[in-house]
Amino acid sequence: PILNSYDESALEIALRLSDSSASLNVPITLDTLTIDGPKATSILKYLNALRFSQVIRIDNREDARFNSTAIASILTQYIFKYAPQDVLLMGRQSGIGENAQTPLLTAEMLGWPCITQVIRVELVDKNHLTVTCLVDDGRLQQTIQTPCVLSVGDAPNTSLRIPTIRDRMRYGKRPIKVLSI
Repeated sequence: PILNSYDESALEIALRLSDSSASLNVPITLDTLTIDGPKATSILKYLNALRFSQVIRIDNREDARFNSTAIASILTQYIFKYAPQDVLLMGRQSGIGENAQTPLLTAEMLGWPCITQVIRVELVDKNHLTVTCLVDDGRLQQTIQTPCVLSVGDAPNTSLRIPTIRDRMRYGKRPIKVLSI
């Protein structure tokens, strides 16, 4: 029922990308997706209040926390079938399972490049991002072309913002799209 720090950072980075897109005249649509049961509803309502365009839950009644391949396969099938994406921002690992394989496996299944340990993402234009990631001897900043998977690591100053009461009342009650596997 709570977000881990990696997912929280990935969500905030996505919101910051959206905030900066208006000045570059690049339309960005933010979707958020989780694979979980009904217990994720409170977090998804919170994300609705933060004005994500779509909030989706793929209903999974089985414990898949330790099955990165299954999670990556479900994500890949969703992207191919329902919602083509340009960028997939993912938390590096979950609090339970902690294997950090899901972003890498998802990128492999999509046939997209994956950058790990991402701490900052900036919009360059419609098809390019400047990505900063941690490497052994410091930070690496590179401009990349989309589509891509970005695995967000220990990003400083990326605490997820808090929606206003008005936004909670207005947007928090929007429906959550629920799909089954």
